[in-house]
Amino acid sequence: MADRISFKSLSTELVAQASIERGLLRTVVDLVLRPGAMLLGYLSGERRTNYVGVIPFFILVVSLSVAVQYYSGAQDTYIESRLSAHEWETNETAPFTQEEYLVIEKAFLERLHWFLYISLPLFALVTWRLFGFWNLSYVEHCVVNAFVLAASEMIGLPFLMPYFWLDYETAQVIETFGAIVSGLYFVWVYADVSRSVRGSRLMTELPRSISVFALQIVVLLAIVLAIIFAFYAVVMQ
Repeated sequence: MADRISFKSLSTELVAQASIERGLLRTVVDLVLRPGAMLLGYLSGERRTNYVGVIPFFILVVSLSVAVQYYSGAQDTYIESRLSAHEWETNETAPFTQEEYLVIEKAFLERLHWFLYISLPLFALVTWRLFGFWNLSYVEHCVVNAFVLAASEMIGLPFLMPYFWLDYETAQVIETFGAIVSGLYFVWVYADVSRSVRGSRLMTELPRSISVFALQIVVLLAIVLAIIFAFYAVVMQ
């Protein structure tokens, strides 16, 4: 590749490509329909000016996701359903009062988007180790996974809209379906990039891509569980 991406070039790109409007539609369309060609073209520098920079794109999508989840009221409805379904103990052995649980749960849910930032370096580490034939540096794997994470979030946004007008249970089913679609998108992108690099068939690359994504989820869940246990350990002291 003639113009490899580094941490220094990413900082320069943030300033040079701060205009979100430029190439936004093309970035989204190509990420969905032809992600392999788009990502490899972006990394090579040949088509970088045709797309939104990876950092502005990532920040934009995370901001949209947080806004939709906040204004849809999905988090508040979830907390209320948990509170109504939970049999709260009234004796002194109860770890939290109902009001304390509400505060803790809401604070945790409001910071769920932080897991996007946590998952980015983890996902990049997994693909860097297992997709060595892509011949990309770790920083370039971070770029690939930042685009993929942002695009998967954008794909999932329409599945959050039912919270605005449907009952909670129905909207939750639709959101779950959206999460499955977003997960399948990861597999599709990894397989398409591998196909573009090796000139192979897409179906040939699917098993490896599924295994890589499954490993990413396992690693992320382990980190999330560790954070949750640490969080509650601190709170209960």
